[in-house]
Amino acid sequence: KEHDISIIDEVTPSNHSTRNVGHFYFHPHFSLHEITSSRFVLKSSNRFLELKIFGSSENEVSEYDYSLGFNKKTHAQYLKYIFQTKVEVKIEIINEAHYDSRRSKT
Repeated sequence: KEHDISIIDEVTPSNHSTRNVGHFYFHPHFSLHEITSSRFVLKSSNRFLELKIFGSSENEVSEYDYSLGFNKKTHAQYLKYIFQTKVEVKIEIINEAHYDSRRSKT
């Protein structure tokens, strides 16, 4: 689609590393919801982005301390993905009704 984004993370295979790790760190105003093991929706107010991950062996949503300023921290989420040599993340803008219909299919 015209406004979709595709991010490809590719590494040269080596004998030393069979697992590579990538991360997406999100601002605290966003919340990340797992739809399936490879599909996630990022929400902020009435804005929705769907993230689809192709080529990963594991995906995990976790929290980190986001710094708002000196000695001011809050929790935010990040998405960790593990892959061998190549992973693709497709990001699509969706509306709330589209999000609700995708969520109800799981």
